[in-house]
Amino acid sequence: MVKSNIKDDKIDLNTNNKVFYGMEKQEDDTNIPKNLVRDIIVCPICNEKLEYDYIQLNHHRKM
Repeated sequence: MVKSNIKDDKIDLNTNNKVFYGMEKQEDDTNIPKNLVRDIIVCPICNEKLEYDYIQLNHHRKM
C-alpha cells in the first residue's frame, strides 16, 4: 500500500478502499504529454520523477 507523507490526507486513510489498474497501450498513446495535464508526475513517497512507458489522456471527453 502506498502511504502519503501528509498526515491528514483523507484519501490515504486505511478505511478507504483502493483500486489500482492499468490499460493496454492504444494506437494514439505517446510517451510525451500532449498537454500540461497529468495526474501525477512524481512519486508520493520519494518525490522522484516518474517515468512512463506511455501516456493516455484521462478525464478528457467531448461533451
